[in-house]
Amino acid sequence: MSVQRIARRYASALLLSATEVGMSETFERDFATILRHIDVSPDLRMLLRSPVIESWRKKKVFDEVFGPQVAPATLGFISLVADKGRETYLRDIIAEYSNLLDKRRGVVRAVITSAVELDETTRTKVVEGLAASTKRTVIATWKTDPAVLGGIVVRIGDTVLDGTIRHQLVELKERLRG
Repeated sequence: MSVQRIARRYASALLLSATEVGMSETFERDFATILRHIDVSPDLRMLLRSPVIESWRKKKVFDEVFGPQVAPATLGFISLVADKGRETYLRDIIAEYSNLLDKRRGVVRAVITSAVELDETTRTKVVEGLAASTKRTVIATWKTDPAVLGGIVVRIGDTVLDGTIRHQLVELKERLRG
């Protein structure tokens, strides 16, 4: 079974259950805490990936590290994932949970890259334009990359909208050849 299917199954089931008991935001907040720890701890990343470490040991570490910081229901979910031998997919499950929750809320996340820092007026116009075209609320993450020549690159999920001069020149070149 593919990673995407595994992540979707667990995330969908969790979101359904969490919504029924009014805990979808609790899981979202707890997952953000867990991801922050995983991002800064090579030991936690190794623990999740290691097929040699038994699931009961992994659950014990998660209880010790996250017990005081997250809801018991979150620890219960992680315990279930570990019992099923799917802890290596925890990051993917959390990402899919976030995506499903965003979709339910009518939110889309966009990563917008430009060559230089954009002023607030331009940022607002870009976000409003994206919101109008997607018919969703846009949460933007802004990046700068000097390699971007004029214009912006917008990534929403797997979709990339390339509005750079470089891209326009490549398209013009292809049309002139064709």
